[in-house]
Amino acid sequence: MFLTLEDPRAKIQGSRDPLGVQPVWSGFGRHLVSNLTTVSNSVRGFTVLLLGRYFGELLIGDGRAEEHDALPIFLRTEQLCAYARFVVNEAEDTRGIERVRKFLNESRSIRIEDGPEGWILGDQKTYGLWGLFSVPARVSGLLADGPVGLTDVSRDFVEKEYMPHFKPVLDRVIRLVRDGGATEATKRNPLMNAMAAAMPVELSLNELAFYGAYLRDASRAPGQDRSHRQRILASLLARETDLTEWVGRQDIIALMEASEAEDTPLAHYLRRVARMEALLAPADLVFDFMLTRHGQTPRAIASTLRDRWGLQVPNLDSPIDELLPEVAELTTSNLARNIGTLAQALNNGDYETVVVTLIDWNSEVMARRNAAPWVQISNRVLDVRYRGTESELPNGDELAHVWRNSYFLNALKSVTAQTGEAA
Repeated sequence: MFLTLEDPRAKIQGSRDPLGVQPVWSGFGRHLVSNLTTVSNSVRGFTVLLLGRYFGELLIGDGRAEEHDALPIFLRTEQLCAYARFVVNEAEDTRGIERVRKFLNESRSIRIEDGPEGWILGDQKTYGLWGLFSVPARVSGLLADGPVGLTDVSRDFVEKEYMPHFKPVLDRVIRLVRDGGATEATKRNPLMNAMAAAMPVELSLNELAFYGAYLRDASRAPGQDRSHRQRILASLLARETDLTEWVGRQDIIALMEASEAEDTPLAHYLRRVARMEALLAPADLVFDFMLTRHGQTPRAIASTLRDRWGLQVPNLDSPIDELLPEVAELTTSNLARNIGTLAQALNNGDYETVVVTLIDWNSEVMARRNAAPWVQISNRVLDVRYRGTESELPNGDELAHVWRNSYFLNALKSVTAQTGEAA
């Protein structure tokens, strides 16, 4: 499961990802980060997830709720936590912050409900913590299978670390998450203060150790107990990169060099990611550029690219053949062939072949989705069906540093910044 863990934000919706590269960068990224997704980058988000699951388990376990109530209980818990963190702790990093602000501007007496009157997101089930954090939490060893329950280690942690804060107001919290209702979202409300105290801005020492092990190091994810690779990678990220900046090619180069002495397989997988991104980034750029060139010939587009990028695209001078079997396994053999053809054409500065290959590539991807291609060649010129937005292509020097896909490294950077480097 850990190699194919799907990134909720990267799922194809409608006509997104016209070259179908998400399975490629996602698959290559899973060799580096085994448990996180691009959006599961908030430690406090996992705290709320555990609390929502805990309250559901508690109520179902003692007969005060049924299993089908697990999701409504969770959504109400998520709402309570969001208001408490924002009103008392002044936290701005909660999902649904815009609706939280809107509801509070209307009234400090807020509704905690499983429905539009209470939801802090348009579709809180899908785009809240239940939908976006459950899979990475389960892979990390924090959740039991199914919609109810925690693992033993998570339950023990919640009961020791968080539940003492809830003791004075537990009956009120239980009523709200089970039945819904109104409460005052103010600093004078003991319920709000208790919930905020359980989730302070700064992580406690116990939290640093717990989330560091399970989220940053993925110590319970498949394979990590043997390789410790993610723990090594997180430590290297802390030492070799700026954790507040998105990952870029220079980061990957620094990590590759530093990992040679600590974990040779890690250096190998980083090298593969750098090699793959050297192709995917210019492919994305060229395709986006093509979407603004309706009515132009492939030769005219190739001339513009040659003027901008020169006779050879950077970072593509090493063979890509060894990566193609994995690309074929992650996608299709046709897409792998397209990638091989494109790599050679970009390396040779054969931009007309680049344009034609990208058109074929998009056509195959969209056919698999039972959709029309975004661009075709008709009467020897581009017939663009899905017009793009004009933007300037980077020059050759800038192209050498372009990085478009995350490979889940930004999420690991964020979690590492919140939990600190492993001791």
